Amino acid sequence: MTNNSNIIYIRPIGDFNTLQKKQIELVRQYLEIFFQLKTKTLEKLSNDIIPSSARRIGHEDNEQFLAGYILDSVLKKEKPLNRIALMALTEVDLFPKPEWNYMFLG
Repeated sequence: MTNNSNIIYIRPIGDFNTLQKKQIELVRQYLEIFFQLKTKTLEKLSNDIIPSSARRIGHEDNEQFLAGYILDSVLKKEKPLNRIALMALTEVDLFPKPEWNYMFLG
């Protein structure tokens, strides 16, 4: 990051339906208004970037991704120009550690 870091980036990961795509755009708009910073949505990445070692099936037969993998192995490699923040959005539940059922986000 530089002193010119003033853009929030959103990296969608997954196969989003029409409603989810609209929600991503609403999140982008909200972040831009709340933080008063330009916010851009990057091209989506496929769920295929998440290896089986960072996936599991939860209690309700829903797929979950290991949040740390996304942070450390996907986002950490990306360096968009003038970024002040880079966040991922998925249509899949996340879990922080194998011993946790899932992660709550408020």
